[in-house]
Amino acid sequence: MEHKAYWGAARSLPEARYLSALLNCEYLRLQIAQKQSKGQGGARDFDNLIWELPIPEFSPRDPLHLQLAALAEKCEAVAAATPLDEAAYFTTNRKKIRDALEAAGLMARLDALVGQIPGL
Repeated sequence: MEHKAYWGAARSLPEARYLSALLNCEYLRLQIAQKQSKGQGGARDFDNLIWELPIPEFSPRDPLHLQLAALAEKCEAVAAATPLDEAAYFTTNRKKIRDALEAAGLMARLDALVGQIPGL
């Protein structure tokens, strides 16, 4: 946490959710996968490489951005309702949440929407 915790100020909750949707979708992870270094725990440096993509600034007038924000809100609800094991390693709990999102059909919808962003 002392060297991999990041924060950013969002101007609105929809903007924060838009960014959350982008940062948590498989579509963008696949865009940078070839550039990631590999370590003992798997692929690394997502946190730096993601910003090399031409991610457009959030616009409250863009229907696609608003759809992504709304979908992120649904993802939040599923994630919050997913039972986690406090003693488990974070990757185990992350997989539980991703599995729940997948089962709800939200990950496929998220990837489809992100895939519509021009330039990505």
